[in-house]
Amino acid sequence: MSSVDIRTAGNLARSNIRTKLPDEDALRTALRSQDFDGSLQSCAATASVLGDVIANGQNNPCQIRGLSPQAIAGKISDLLSRGMMVAISLLPDHHFIVIPVDDDHVCLYQAFQDAYSLHDWIKADQNSTEGSRSKNVFVSQIVDLVSEDEQTRMSAARYLFSFDGQHHHIDRWSRNRIQINAVVYKSII
Repeated sequence: MSSVDIRTAGNLARSNIRTKLPDEDALRTALRSQDFDGSLQSCAATASVLGDVIANGQNNPCQIRGLSPQAIAGKISDLLSRGMMVAISLLPDHHFIVIPVDDDHVCLYQAFQDAYSLHDWIKADQNSTEGSRSKNVFVSQIVDLVSEDEQTRMSAARYLFSFDGQHHHIDRWSRNRIQINAVVYKSII
């Protein structure tokens, strides 16, 4: 996929989120349409809604069983380079969406259980990173997230999932060993 197509895919995905989930009431309605009546801070339910909002079509599983963290991160990078929306599921329980913005940047979309909603994240992320971050740094942080070293893991978790006022939630979560449980993707355009 060319740079122009990746930029088009990223713009379409972000536009779909802004248009279809402009506020927490719209998110709540979308969650209820999937028979979910729980917290707006549910990462799994939010990721499911985001996957439907960002792109039509079926999720495709990415085979990651038995692969090293570096190989998994490489697969994620390749999918993003092809203009795919990528949904990542971690253990302990966290789910988030990443989309390409252009050849060199990605956007993360997520809620974090008992910490923040999608709209809290978008507001904070827009203020701190203008909504995107380096794809290369993102990929390296995915590898660091599954490190055996707690400080490396915590630093990566903060980069990927935290913003001011939320560090304590993310730090507590990242003290546990983290595994990439599943990666699914689908085309944005």
